[in-house]
Amino acid sequence: MLNKFGLDKVYEGQVEITGDEFNVESIDGQPGAFSCYLDAGLARTTTGNKV
Repeated sequence: MLNKFGLDKVYEGQVEITGDEFNVESIDGQPGAFSCYLDAGLARTTTGNKV
């Protein structure tokens, strides 16, 4: 995702998936860091379900 917006050179994404909350502070003079929220709506988010 960072590569798509050209932010991969500025911000390092979460390398190891732990399930913990991951926050990045914005760097002055660079494009701002962004947050991504998964809105599954009424769909069940189970293994194998294509949300």
